[in-house]
Amino acid sequence: MKRTVYLFFSLSLLVWVAACEPGSGTRVEICDNGVDDDGDRYIDCADINCIGLPGDADGHLCQAVEENCSDGFDNDADGMTDLEDPDCSGMQEICANGLDDDGDGDIDCDDSDCADDPLCIVSEVCDNGSDDDGDGDIDCADADCIGDSACPAVEDCSNGVDDDGDGDTDCDDSECVEDPSCVTGEICDNGSDDDGDSLADCADPECDGEAGPGGGTCEATETSCGDGYDNDGDGAADCDDTDCDGDSACVVVEVCNNGTDDDGDGLADCLDPDCDGQAGLGGGTCETVETSCGDSYDNDGDGSVDCDDPDCAQSCLAAGD
Repeated sequence: MKRTVYLFFSLSLLVWVAACEPGSGTRVEICDNGVDDDGDRYIDCADINCIGLPGDADGHLCQAVEENCSDGFDNDADGMTDLEDPDCSGMQEICANGLDDDGDGDIDCDDSDCADDPLCIVSEVCDNGSDDDGDGDIDCADADCIGDSACPAVEDCSNGVDDDGDGDTDCDDSECVEDPSCVTGEICDNGSDDDGDSLADCADPECDGEAGPGGGTCEATETSCGDGYDNDGDGAADCDDTDCDGDSACVVVEVCNNGTDDDGDGLADCLDPDCDGQAGLGGGTCETVETSCGDSYDNDGDGSVDCDDPDCAQSCLAAGD
């Protein structure tokens, strides 16, 4: 029994000695063991002796007043952690310390409180291809770059660069419409609308007098009505083009002895008044009104010959036929 008591006393003495200031016999608070080592009734971070010292194995520091409001640790040991502690009421975000000082989940420049902080105002770099200030506009397309040496105000129409940052490059930019390098003349024989006016080759008045596809001559109005070529590019060539109406090449004369309606008026050979006085089919003479009533020929092409034709009634009656 005495031996047991002695052993307990020796161990207690050893603990008491371990908590003493080395060489002084004064007991010192250990700030992360949950014990009131110095016997002042304050444990760990609640003990003033622990201010500035680690209060747990993770190294969170003890504080007299809770100042670190986002470390998940009760720094002043008052039973309240971070924003639960009134000490953290009204805390402002410090914009460059890597901590969520106000405990809103956003750190430094990601916190809206830091929007106007000089450390968080990012200017657009005008020639790096990035949206540096996060406003959706890149380089010269960003209004911040107006006047920047990297962003000329006027589009250079032949350098392959969107100089004025409006999204259009060179001749695609409206500023370049009248630039000599962007004014394209129509090429008249390549089947393309080179000048963008919706008219290609001979259909474009710019090609008047120029060689068109296949070597024919382009004309603003088709006047060459017998060259077999659609000179004005409207899809109709020569006499099929209304421009050629009345042209000598397109006026068809009735041939009076071939059994055909050559001039398309619905009347063939001697039936056509155009044949009056001309030799008809078989050699007889065509007449608009049959007056040759004894030549055995249907002169007016109405299918009745001589006295069978009503036109000959008077003549045949007088002749007694």
